[in-house]
Amino acid sequence: MAKRAKAAAKNSRAASKLPASKLPKVAPGELFTLLDFVRYAVSRFMEAKLVFAHGTTDPVAEAAFLVCETLHLHPDQFETFATARNRPLTSSTKSTCAACRSMSMSV
Repeated sequence: MAKRAKAAAKNSRAASKLPASKLPKVAPGELFTLLDFVRYAVSRFMEAKLVFAHGTTDPVAEAAFLVCETLHLHPDQFETFATARNRPLTSSTKSTCAACRSMSMSV
């Protein structure tokens, strides 16, 4: 029994040391909506054969939760924003964001 456990641990350590080049590439601009990010996360979770517990029981729920947490959204708000498209920051958007931050600091 101990030999099998050691072999399984050794195999899982070897799998976790895969170089980043083995991961599927995602081209810039390929993931547009929150659903796209959830779908990508679910496929990665399934490939990694993750086990879900402590709050979520399936890869879709876990991925949706992680996306919402990253964006500081309550999980109940996921459906509202699921089809929202992400936009890359442009130079005007960056300056607007910087202006908003400086205004909020001066108040």
